[in-house]
Amino acid sequence: MNLRQEKEFDLAIQTYEILLQEIRSDPDKIEGKELGKVLLGLGQVYEDQIMPHQISNSLILNSVNNVFFSSGFYQANRISTASLEQAIVLYNTILNELEATSFSPKAHFRLGEIQFNVLQDLDGARQAYAIALASNPDKKLAFKIHASLIDLLQAEGKIDEVQLYIEQLPRNIIKGNESQLIIKSLKALLFNGAVDSAIVILDNYLVHLTPMDKHFNDFMELQASLHAHITDGNETDKEALLQYLTGEKLIAQRKLSEAVNIFANMR
Repeated sequence: MNLRQEKEFDLAIQTYEILLQEIRSDPDKIEGKELGKVLLGLGQVYEDQIMPHQISNSLILNSVNNVFFSSGFYQANRISTASLEQAIVLYNTILNELEATSFSPKAHFRLGEIQFNVLQDLDGARQAYAIALASNPDKKLAFKIHASLIDLLQAEGKIDEVQLYIEQLPRNIIKGNESQLIIKSLKALLFNGAVDSAIVILDNYLVHLTPMDKHFNDFMELQASLHAHITDGNETDKEALLQYLTGEKLIAQRKLSEAVNIFANMR
């Protein structure tokens, strides 16, 4: 059983602490890989307990859960300061004790995620992501870092820079992540109000997409929504979608009170 997934946080912490004690019991025989796994796992357990929680459902298409739109908007409510501090301490322990290992970029990335998603320290997050990229992450982690940097651009309101950033990504990062990057590109277009351009790109992309793609249904739902509101809709339909997209953009920019007002006026 995965105790983190089952949200058995106390039991997960106890288990990791026992493992950590066993590993550190003989300083001369400490295995860096095992130590890194335990520290990273323990840090993520604490991190699971500090992330903001959902407070409102998406309004598009009867609250369809679609990767293009938030499944809700978030605010930091009752954040556990103790859990936050413990997570940061554990990730910094990895950086201090396992700096030259594969766990270093992972720790920098997790610290960046905390700064971005919890503390909303965009400058600190950017710095952590940059260090993580410079620490020789594997391809999977490198893509996660780039994806977070794209989200960071949107949070900063630099939506025009998203497409340029994507176009400048290394080929090895793009390969295998095309769908994820198309999602990022389409969101940037929609947030900028370029709905017609988004429809053209989406229609062309779907010609070559197969149902085997894990986001196939999301693309299909978005296409149906855009055509229903824009291509086939009346002025009221178009205005409703544009208002919704404005609210989603405000969420991405962490302007939650403004987003709440947008959504409240749509009800």
